Amino acid sequence: MKNLVYAVDLNGQKSETTSSNGFIIDKTSPELASMEHLDQNLAHNPSFEDVYGEAIDWKNITNTNFCDGTESLKPKFWNITIDSCIGVLKSDRNIAYDGRSFIYVKGEISQILNLETNHLYRVTLVSAHPPVLGAVLANKEGYIQLNHQTHVFIVYTKRDKDSTVSTDIIWHRHTFYFRSVTNKAILRLGSMTGNTGILIDNVEVRQVILHTDDYAESSGKQVHAHFIALHRWSSIHASWGFVDAESPIIDYMWAIGYSEGSTEIQAYTSVGVNNFAYNYNVTLAHTSLIHITVIATNAAGLTRKAHAEDFIVDLTPPIIMFVNDGLDIVLNDDFNSTCFS
Repeated sequence: MKNLVYAVDLNGQKSETTSSNGFIIDKTSPELASMEHLDQNLAHNPSFEDVYGEAIDWKNITNTNFCDGTESLKPKFWNITIDSCIGVLKSDRNIAYDGRSFIYVKGEISQILNLETNHLYRVTLVSAHPPVLGAVLANKEGYIQLNHQTHVFIVYTKRDKDSTVSTDIIWHRHTFYFRSVTNKAILRLGSMTGNTGILIDNVEVRQVILHTDDYAESSGKQVHAHFIALHRWSSIHASWGFVDAESPIIDYMWAIGYSEGSTEIQAYTSVGVNNFAYNYNVTLAHTSLIHITVIATNAAGLTRKAHAEDFIVDLTPPIIMFVNDGLDIVLNDDFNSTCFS
């Protein structure tokens, strides 16, 4: 709808008619959208397997000077900021999150990504604290920046009570979403404070396609959620998909509770126009059933609510009942009596 305006003076002279820029009458709420994450990882050398020289053996982490600027310690396709302490680590043990290598960062690393303008992208990574002197004193913080949007994540440092090896790594998984404004963007990853740095592995950048159809309404995939539990520390992460063709979405609010729509764990909290959120300050009881609710609001003040599929908090590791190297005597006797009788 548009307004047409003209003016008439005392002499009866009439001006030209001018039109307003118009407005849309919107009576529809934001639509639910399912999120399809494409398979292609747009990050190069995401697990730091390719190094200019030779990666450092994990056993030598406490005896290595990461700040001497040695080129052979640096990963390919990643840029290192000045005064940063960087080194790629490897281990014959299965301690890396993906592959055999990961990176130690005290400072910042970055990479230029080729993207499509005005598209949504998901960035995931895992982080951990290094088992060096002083690393267990307090939680550490890392950050991720893309398109001048910066998000801080916490790296929990208290060792799990069941860990018996001092060099065990406890990986944290982090998920973020960004919308591209150009066809190129700089992805920056770094540590915030402290002298010990952080460990990073398995960086993934994937394009997200939003689908608005009957499948989106019934699939239950509009809100994705997961939790991380390490020792007595827990965090909840969620992401969601909404679209609105008439009025822009201006705010998202999310809540966490023990039943659908409830707020016992977290009251409704605004995250602006971010389509993801996380809460690092929650305590989750074993076998709790968790529900996450999201409300989207458009510029017309209309809202739409969506729920994540509930999930159970499992704080217990698997229990190995037995380990059998080959067939035992009983099985062998049964096999022989069956085959040769």
